[in-house]
Amino acid sequence: MIAPISYSVLGAGLWLTSSWRLGWDLIHLVQAEGLVDQFRQVISSFIVNDGIGGGRGLDPIPNPVTGPDWVSGGTFFIRNRRQPRLYWFLHTSKHSSHFHASEEGRTKFKIELAKTTRQQRELEVRGQLVLVRDDLVKVSIVAETTTSSAVLRDKMTYLGVATTSSANGTSVRKLAPVRDEHQWTFGQFLCGSVGVIWEPETAIDGVLENTPVLTYVTKEGADEWELC
Repeated sequence: MIAPISYSVLGAGLWLTSSWRLGWDLIHLVQAEGLVDQFRQVISSFIVNDGIGGGRGLDPIPNPVTGPDWVSGGTFFIRNRRQPRLYWFLHTSKHSSHFHASEEGRTKFKIELAKTTRQQRELEVRGQLVLVRDDLVKVSIVAETTTSSAVLRDKMTYLGVATTSSANGTSVRKLAPVRDEHQWTFGQFLCGSVGVIWEPETAIDGVLENTPVLTYVTKEGADEWELC
């Protein structure tokens, strides 16, 4: 009888299997044969016995990536890659609710595949349905991480886009809570469609101040973000 292959998760993007063949065969199929283009030059594998004291003196475990695995149904904070103190935060002004890049507050989001097959739903329940950048996803706001009346009272629980006029009269597409489900491409959160503009805004106390507003932009104006 062939023993079943088991695996364990060591960290974000770092998996350990009980079979050396699984790792090496996977690398051969992905890289040598080029069967899965989106994972080419992304996946690597090591035999644990090659580690220090195990033969060739190689360290098979690279520095693990800090952060959660990208799985459908997971909950995440979102922050700037280059300025990790800046988090997405649902801000309530005198007249509206929208998102800021903030060092003082942060809002959590639940990210799920927009549509799933039965097999995918079973993986999602087990926390094993991995997201890739091309996936269509829906993003909801975790209510416990906000005091916004738009979410708690008006049930605007999804992350979407609201078009408003800026102070100079131009049209701005701000990230905002919306009532109906809005579909995003997962990669849009990481790089490609979300940037920051500075806009004068009247706070609840009536003071006019410049604030960093998260907006839906073209790729040239986008920033890079990460899940944490």
